[in-house]
Amino acid sequence: MTYLLLGEDSLAKDQKITELKYEILPSGDALAFDYESLDGTAVAASALQKALLTLPVIGRRRLIVLRAVHKLDPRAKEILLRCVAQKRDDVVLVLEAGDTQASNAFLKSLAAHSKVITVATRKRQNVFDITNALSARDPVEACAVLNNLFAQGDHPLQIMGGLIWFWGKSRPRLSDENFRKGLEVLQEADLNIKRSRLKPEHGMELLVVKLVGLYGKN
Repeated sequence: MTYLLLGEDSLAKDQKITELKYEILPSGDALAFDYESLDGTAVAASALQKALLTLPVIGRRRLIVLRAVHKLDPRAKEILLRCVAQKRDDVVLVLEAGDTQASNAFLKSLAAHSKVITVATRKRQNVFDITNALSARDPVEACAVLNNLFAQGDHPLQIMGGLIWFWGKSRPRLSDENFRKGLEVLQEADLNIKRSRLKPEHGMELLVVKLVGLYGKN
């Protein structure tokens, strides 16, 4: 399955990408092993081909998000078009393009084999929108807001501060064990970001998913 994501609002597109990500890869393990994000302005044709040929590790499908697909080099465009035309069952492609009208020949060719989604504009968000989603036990919305904050330029450690505040305020609603586990995953994520063990975006996504899981248990 291939999705072609169009629209001028980058935050709204990030929201939709996150929704698709957690619809297709619902578990943390699947997100860690069967997900890859590529940038069309930088990825080489050989790297794209390797990503497209890699088989799923956890589930039956692998998810590849390719941003700025319209900026791929000519060889990479050929490789992508062949893959999209095959309509494979083991890979889901989410292709993001800046051309809202899909007016060039390459995007028209992609659209012929894709589900085209044109996004609507979203309002500017803040860390409290994440905590609201955590309170509602909605990991998809929480991660979508997180990606929006990154797109807006919010710093990971600034977001982390808001999550630590929220977890402290949530103490009466949590069991002793889950409150302690939450503090541990917050500390782990903080260290991973500061020591560059994980990309900040990926580390924060995993943190949010874990916190939602703990918040939803008594």
